[in-house]
Amino acid sequence: MKRIAPTILGTLLAASVTTALGAPQGQMEVYVKRSKIEVIDIGAPGPSVGDISITTGPISKTNGGEPIGSYITRRITVVANQPGKTEDDVMQELRLPEGTILVNSILSLTALAPTPEREQVRAIIGGTGKYAGARGESMLRVLDSDTRLITFHFE
Repeated sequence: MKRIAPTILGTLLAASVTTALGAPQGQMEVYVKRSKIEVIDIGAPGPSVGDISITTGPISKTNGGEPIGSYITRRITVVANQPGKTEDDVMQELRLPEGTILVNSILSLTALAPTPEREQVRAIIGGTGKYAGARGESMLRVLDSDTRLITFHFE
């Protein structure tokens, strides 16, 4: 029994090191452009807990450039009307030629500023393909009503 524990621990450690070594490092920028948004208003009209919005569109390497992939963003309102403030759980999936990147965050908005004017920091929680095992942060900056610049900082 004593020999099994070190063997299992060694195997798990080797697997986690292998995953970490294969994960992307450094920085990458992409532009996302909203082409469609669907909103499901749950409960009372206006912002309320459970409201869902789904946004989709193309991803490009340059602002207005040729699409290299697509994205989908899912937002669910988790806090509403406390006073004039909402918080949304945001999950974003970015499908790129070499794999998919997943990011997650809580987005706080006020009634006076429904579109964030500052950068949003989101956690990179994983991915597939080249981005398998990805960790780090993404910074989303609003450029106009439909266009965002996302800078990934991979650890």
